[in-house]
Amino acid sequence: MWTRDATCGDVVKGAWSNSFCGSNSFVLCRKLEAAKHGLRKWNKEHFGNLQQRIKLEKEKIEEDLLNMPQGGATNSLDSTLDELKKLCAREELMWKKKSRIS
Repeated sequence: MWTRDATCGDVVKGAWSNSFCGSNSFVLCRKLEAAKHGLRKWNKEHFGNLQQRIKLEKEKIEEDLLNMPQGGATNSLDSTLDELKKLCAREELMWKKKSRIS
C-alpha cells in the first residue's frame, strides 16, 4: 500500500539524505532508524485511521447534498466523492493484506 503512494519515496529519500559520522555500519544503522521513524510518522499522518477519515468524507457528502442547488452537482461534491473512493480503495487493500497474515 505504501509503495503505491508517490510521497513514500520522498520520505525515504529525506531520511537517507541525513549525514552521520562514524563507521559505515553505524551510519547505515542511523539512516535505517531515520527512515523507520520518518515512515512511521508519515504512515500515521497519511494513512492513519482510515475508518474515521471515511466517516468524515461521508458526512461531507451528506452536507454537500443537503446544500446542493437544485439540478446540479458541485465541484466540492465531486472532489469529496473522489477522495472517498480513494480512501475506500485503501481500506479494501488494507483488509486484503491483513487477511493474508493469518
